[in-house]
Amino acid sequence: MSTSTPIRVALVGVGNCASTLVQGVSHYRRHPDDHTGLMHPDIAGFKVSDIHFACAFDVDARKIAQPLKEAIFAAPNNSRIFCRNPEDDGAMVFAGPIGDGVAAHLEKFDDAKRISVGGSSRTATLADVVKVLKESGATILVNYLPVGSQ
Repeated sequence: MSTSTPIRVALVGVGNCASTLVQGVSHYRRHPDDHTGLMHPDIAGFKVSDIHFACAFDVDARKIAQPLKEAIFAAPNNSRIFCRNPEDDGAMVFAGPIGDGVAAHLEKFDDAKRISVGGSSRTATLADVVKVLKESGATILVNYLPVGSQ
């Protein structure tokens, strides 16, 4: 038995881990009897089908202002694609603040058209993030920032 209250998830970082999570949630929603890879398909009445994505934050302009279901496939993401058309929860990707720079492996992509650092792109403030989280109804935030990032 599934709960009636959805889990509204916000993602910080729309990289490979986020891509795999979004694809996986769609897979298990479409195949509720497939528990392959799930250690606990039901936790206190919650199932994967109760997970819905509320919003996401990233600093890469190729992902900002895109639907999450599309942004997860934007370069430089290269995780395995096993669900080409994830379900659409209406989640959009918003600009996130850059607290301590951009990961070294993204430096080759660092220009105003790609990374939200200066130029015509702008980074978000903490107040912007709080506003989006409140408006989206997010109940849980998953932090996929690179290890050591602020």
